[in-house]
Amino acid sequence: MENEVEITLKNDDMIENKKINNIKIEKIKLKNSEYRLVEFYNSAITDSDIENVYFNNVKFIECNFSNTAFENNSFKNCTFLNCKMEGCNFAENSINYTEFKDCNLAYSNFNNSTIKELLFTKSNLLRSAYQENDVHKIEYDRCDLTQSQFIHNSLKGVDLSSSIINEIAISIEDIKGAIIEPNQCMDLAYLLGIKIK
Repeated sequence: MENEVEITLKNDDMIENKKINNIKIEKIKLKNSEYRLVEFYNSAITDSDIENVYFNNVKFIECNFSNTAFENNSFKNCTFLNCKMEGCNFAENSINYTEFKDCNLAYSNFNNSTIKELLFTKSNLLRSAYQENDVHKIEYDRCDLTQSQFIHNSLKGVDLSSSIINEIAISIEDIKGAIIEPNQCMDLAYLLGIKIK
């Protein structure tokens, strides 16, 4: 991978086999671009709109994307490691074979996306939203899902046992078949209309 210290992110561009370090950008609109075998390190792209961009084998390490909208993008074989992503909008994306590890994704939105092999590891997903997704496989490993919303988003076969699920908003149909640990039953008792004394 080539080392590229200074690079300009622009529309209708193709960037391949580069390392992008220490860029700081806010309020940009990035469209119709492609990134392959790229590593973003210690960079910030905040309060921005990223649309119709294809990310293939891209690593984002210690980056800040707070309040950035990633809409109608494709992520394939990507890794987000120790990134700050509060308030990010991932609506209507295609997300395949991608991991978010040690990331702050509080208030993030993953609505109306196609998801295949998505892994969240040790990440803060407080008040995140998942609605009307086409999910083939999703995993939550030691995540905080407090007050997250799952609307028409089945968690059948999804292991939530290592994660915090306090006050999640979900229907009986969507939680049916999920894997939880015994103490988490109390977090879901409201679905049955019962109170535990």
